[in-house]
Amino acid sequence: MRIVDVNTAIGAPMKSPRFQDEAGLIRWLNDYRIDQAVTYQSEFMRSPWFGNEEMVKAAVRAEGRIKLCLGVNPSLMEESLPGRGTLWERLCALRPSAVRVFPTNNDYILDAFYARDMLEAFGALRLPVIVDAQYDKVFFAGLPATARTYPDVRFILLRLGLNASRYINPLLKHLT
Repeated sequence: MRIVDVNTAIGAPMKSPRFQDEAGLIRWLNDYRIDQAVTYQSEFMRSPWFGNEEMVKAAVRAEGRIKLCLGVNPSLMEESLPGRGTLWERLCALRPSAVRVFPTNNDYILDAFYARDMLEAFGALRLPVIVDAQYDKVFFAGLPATARTYPDVRFILLRLGLNASRYINPLLKHLT
């Protein structure tokens, strides 16, 4: 069985010194027998372009153990990413394994209207979207319509407890 962790970050703001760089994360992956990690750079939260640029370098140095996950800020769109061109062009050139969005931290609504420019690019590239947010009733109320509008976007929700099954079970039953 292959194990992939999709909720990892590296960078200076991390609490544990084990996650400061790719070498520390790889030691952790080895300790827990995890094959790969889809990882973003925590510096993205302060400086999106710099954090993503550093993550691109770290993923290359990790030689496949750490898969590139790029953060995208909807206010900055392609300016969140290193390179030139549109969001779609930059994502094509960088070839991330996933993208990560932060609707709570970046204060926007992740739905088919407000996030359409991002979601269109993600869907065209069939990129998994890791949603790092405080999931509330408004989020879950809008998610079915968003998922139907962008069927090629695979949303990955993090840190959900048992009570979230009231929302997750109907999503899985009717949208998969």
